[in-house]
Amino acid sequence: MATTGTIDPATELQQLRTRLAEAEETLRAVRAGEVDAVVVEGPDGPQVYTLKTAADPYRLLVEQMAQAALTVSPDGLILFCNGCLAQLLDVPRERLIGTRLQEHAAPGTAGRLDDLLASPREPGREIALRTRDGRAVELYVSSATVEAGGEAVRCLVVTDLSQHELRLRHAAVVEASRDIIYTLDDRLVIQTWNHGAEALTGLSAAQAVGRSRRGIAVRHVLPNISGVLIVQATIQFAVAILAEAALGYLGLGVRPPQPSWGRMLLEAQRFMHLDPAQAIVPGLAIALAVLGLNLLGDGLRDLLDPRLRRAVR
Repeated sequence: MATTGTIDPATELQQLRTRLAEAEETLRAVRAGEVDAVVVEGPDGPQVYTLKTAADPYRLLVEQMAQAALTVSPDGLILFCNGCLAQLLDVPRERLIGTRLQEHAAPGTAGRLDDLLASPREPGREIALRTRDGRAVELYVSSATVEAGGEAVRCLVVTDLSQHELRLRHAAVVEASRDIIYTLDDRLVIQTWNHGAEALTGLSAAQAVGRSRRGIAVRHVLPNISGVLIVQATIQFAVAILAEAALGYLGLGVRPPQPSWGRMLLEAQRFMHLDPAQAIVPGLAIALAVLGLNLLGDGLRDLLDPRLRRAVR
């Protein structure tokens, strides 16, 4: 009969087997990489010891690299991003994670971003993202598909192109030009809009970027070039009068009884010594018509040219 305070050998053996199984399971989890830290009870309370793995240097590299890096789901949900992306978009990192990358695309570029995420073999392309203040940042996004937990995720590395020297020189030349210079994507949506376009159309870059070329032309460009079109029409009308008069004088114009100032001049030559007015009147009519149309064109140009209107203001 067992005395008080003694442990039955079978019970003690079972306890030892249980503790051994727990120790073996712990070692197995550590070897399999399923444990990130160990909590040890000590005289000063519980102590947490983190386990170093071969992936730690890579994690530090991604966190501290000068390029933005992120992982997204196939539909664009941001699962992870480093601090560089948050700094680039001027958005706190905790607010980026859990949002869709398409929400941060600049106007007119969401389609290119969708194409990048939909194509598993797309190496990369230029895409513009929008910062917190609405400014578009030109980026080159490299993409790769990896398997994580049985699910496919996209790993993206983002390079800021706005600070490249060649791009800065090109942008400076474009911005300094007084001509209208803009770029379109494959959907004919405006991506860039220089100062020359702003001056001639009265439309700022923030209003133009992301809109179609046809809409810009109808609502903004056409009203601003209407003056130029009217001036060109008056000049061409004057040229047409001179051309018709010259052909009529040479006998190649319209036939009688259709009137022609050039034919009037031709027929008036025979009566110059008897009635000079027959030659003076059609010649004066041609000169006054051409001069009047030229003056009308100059006046309309001064009235309708947007640059001259802004100079007067």
